[in-house]
Amino acid sequence: MALFKEINHESQHIVDDQVKRRWNRVRPYVYSSEIHPIVGRPGNTSYPSGHSAAAALWGTILSAAFPEKATEFNHQIHEVMWCRVIGGVHYPSDTAAGKMLGEAIAKKMLESPAMQDALRTIRDEVGPHLVTSEQHNAK
Repeated sequence: MALFKEINHESQHIVDDQVKRRWNRVRPYVYSSEIHPIVGRPGNTSYPSGHSAAAALWGTILSAAFPEKATEFNHQIHEVMWCRVIGGVHYPSDTAAGKMLGEAIAKKMLESPAMQDALRTIRDEVGPHLVTSEQHNAK
């Protein structure tokens, strides 16, 4: 979907080109040879976490589209955050900053009338296919 590509493009530009370059924080495994990442070793800087920013961006936008699922989206955001720390590629402050940045980007995007139109389209197209927790548990 073109909307998802545009959101990714705009947010990646902010996270990578504007914020990460400004702070230029080395990753934990660069700082200490005692840290051995269990995920790939990203070649860019650590602060803020781009994965956490993306998770928060999508979680916030999808929560706006499906407020009844906000708790589940929030859980997924936190899972991404801690996986990056446990994986050895971020400090907790990197993921906290990434979450704050992703939420801020999403909130700004949600101010747009075009985004509000897109959310209505997403709800109309996806909403009928969502299975509620109650329906899932009843099966």
